[in-house]
Amino acid sequence: MLLKQVSDKILFYIRNELNNVNIKYEIPLTPITGGYDTFTYHFKLKNIQEELSKPLVLRIFRTNDIERAIFETTIQNTLASLNYPVPKIYFTSKNENHLGFTFLIMEFLNGENLGTLNDEDVPNILGTTHAKLHQYNPK
Repeated sequence: MLLKQVSDKILFYIRNELNNVNIKYEIPLTPITGGYDTFTYHFKLKNIQEELSKPLVLRIFRTNDIERAIFETTIQNTLASLNYPVPKIYFTSKNENHLGFTFLIMEFLNGENLGTLNDEDVPNILGTTHAKLHQYNPK
């Protein structure tokens, strides 16, 4: 699917979900490289509620894995509610009719991609983040 088609369909989806035909792109869909099992895009909207007016990410799964999308949404939103450093997911497509594939729309978090860091730094970052995860009570 071409970027223009994805862009139009995502905007149509968000407008329908929020019942707001005035929503527009402030920053159009821009590909983010490095995804193995998703197509990933950065974008920003305008004429929308404040929470959604910040930079966002669209992740389109290469396969229609609705169960995985729901699982990821549940885990990430639970961790985000505990202030763990994961992006909050705002929309989870449970219907492949919108794009032909399952997708998530989530907040964009600033930071470095692990793939861009020195190999020596990665174990320390992963260890620190993993240790922080174990500080949370899952109840």
